[in-house]
Amino acid sequence: MAPIGAERLDVPLGFDVPDEWRPVDPASVGAPGAVVVLLREGVPESAGFTPNITMGLARRTDDAGIADIADEAIGRLAATGVEVSVLERDVVAENDAPCVTQLVQCARGDQTVVQSQVHLLIPLGDAPQDRLAVEMVCSCTLPQLPAVTGDFQHFVASFHIRAENDRDGEES
Repeated sequence: MAPIGAERLDVPLGFDVPDEWRPVDPASVGAPGAVVVLLREGVPESAGFTPNITMGLARRTDDAGIADIADEAIGRLAATGVEVSVLERDVVAENDAPCVTQLVQCARGDQTVVQSQVHLLIPLGDAPQDRLAVEMVCSCTLPQLPAVTGDFQHFVASFHIRAENDRDGEES
């Protein structure tokens, strides 16, 4: 999944940045392919890990289904050398805007991080294969999970494609 850079994105996205989260430049935290990176302030660091939310985007013109795209995310994680386990996966919708949510555990050495992932496919044009793949991920340690879950749910629930004149109340 080749990310669409923010400078080339022609789809007007909207979402709320939850309180106590701050946006940072993706390249400054080693996530140059991400369009959005948010760091959580005020949650005790656990094993030196700061909770974060990332959003990646890609235009898909192939026939990959939403489960295939979620599997690709697992493959990208595994390719970084971490031990990856899918703890839970739920296909939320399969038709107009397919969605998969999954809870993933990533372990490297003595550090274990969990990721709540949401994968969406949004039709972009007249061709059925022309779709926007959206990947929203909240990464944290298991002890941090209760403190950040509600914020991530708020972030995901607020995500939308804005109408041309919709500029009220958006964070981004």
